[in-house]
Amino acid sequence: MATPSPKQVAGWTVGALASQQYTPLDSAIILALQNSTQMSNEVIADYAEENLAKVVEELHRVTQVRIEQEGIEPEFSLIEDGGIFLVRPEPREYIPYRKLLLQMTDSEFEQYCVDVLRKLGSRAERCGGTNDAGIDFFGFNLPIHATMPVSLAAGIPNILLGQAKRYAPDNFVSEKEIRVFIGSAINKHNEFIRRSQASILTPTILTYWTTSDFTAPARNLCRNHGIWCLSGFAAARIGLIVNIFSSSP
Repeated sequence: MATPSPKQVAGWTVGALASQQYTPLDSAIILALQNSTQMSNEVIADYAEENLAKVVEELHRVTQVRIEQEGIEPEFSLIEDGGIFLVRPEPREYIPYRKLLLQMTDSEFEQYCVDVLRKLGSRAERCGGTNDAGIDFFGFNLPIHATMPVSLAAGIPNILLGQAKRYAPDNFVSEKEIRVFIGSAINKHNEFIRRSQASILTPTILTYWTTSDFTAPARNLCRNHGIWCLSGFAAARIGLIVNIFSSSP
């Protein structure tokens, strides 16, 4: 097995937290590696010592992304006490619902994305499958801001083009996948133009939702190009907001 990246280890570490009390981060890393790899205890101990700072950096990055880009509180808390980093899980409402998303099939997750968009006011449809040309769902006239006196959709039509990836928690969406999606979205937009369903000037929203998360380069690319990307936790949270789940986990 290849040496895991600090991002992978950070995810494993948070996922393996059992106690609601603060735990030394280095101890949590060791436990996560023992549960997720076949590395020897000696190699694990060396990894935890050598990569502690990188895991801390990754956890800080995730915290910033959750709050500033996704608008949710992170699924953990990380503090420093006397030079020792401590971590604990946080009982966020969305966490068990993300588990429901992970249990879905690919087509069920695609339909979930469509259902959420319909709840938000878009005329959304699923087009996923082996011949979806890289676009799993699309929508028309998504209201941009619910508190606007007149939504953008009422005066100016828009198109939404989306990709849904039902990935395992440690299988992150890559920068390459985002670039491929951008190309697919351009082709799909041109198809709508040929069908007279849009013009070259029709505002277009690109969205990429996954049950896992994004690598840092992938998320940066989304941010630079204005792509609405949601991790599994954020996708679950938006489902809660629009009351999409029929029952509790």
